[in-house]
Amino acid sequence: IGSLRTMRGGGFDTGAVTTQLRSSGRGESTPSARAANIGVRCVRELPFPCGGLTCPVLGGYKASCNTQGHCEYANPDTTDWKHDDVWIHVPAGSFTMGSPTSETGHTADEEPNHLVVFSSGYLIGKYEVTVAEYGACNAASPATCTAVGTTDYPADGWGTNTTTNGRASHPQNGLTWSQAGAVCSWLGGRRPSEAEWEYAASGQAHRKYPWG
Repeated sequence: IGSLRTMRGGGFDTGAVTTQLRSSGRGESTPSARAANIGVRCVRELPFPCGGLTCPVLGGYKASCNTQGHCEYANPDTTDWKHDDVWIHVPAGSFTMGSPTSETGHTADEEPNHLVVFSSGYLIGKYEVTVAEYGACNAASPATCTAVGTTDYPADGWGTNTTTNGRASHPQNGLTWSQAGAVCSWLGGRRPSEAEWEYAASGQAHRKYPWG
């Protein structure tokens, strides 16, 4: 009412019990008023709906519902490598793992087709680990994220992606299995299992390619 406001959700001193678990009195006062017998209770918004699901909470990250209807979590600090620190929520569900024998390009190592069930969801990096991210891990812990190279596989002449050749936002290539695990751990995650990767990549619809 005018310049008066009401403090909500605190405790109210009845004289017998201080700060009881009840709503505070609804008596109005000025916003700058201080009262010794009234506390305040705080509220946080529940995760918002996205794609028919409710986005879970991920502390320290800014959540949004992306254009594909998936919960997306971005590091609120977008400086340097943290710009690439973005995760996508893959909800619980099931899919048929493997390649159907009728699919073009099918090979025997993609058999047998079998049902895989995920009782809970997980997060997967929106991007492959970038050069900037791996470089940050190397700078912070050289013994953890050791030097990379493409001597085993020269990538058709592309060589190793580095910041010096202008590829800070490119995927970090030249990683061994152990280095992949090290940088994933440094970023707060781990390597995905084969099933987790295929589920995220192909989805319940079993797309051969991301676009269909």
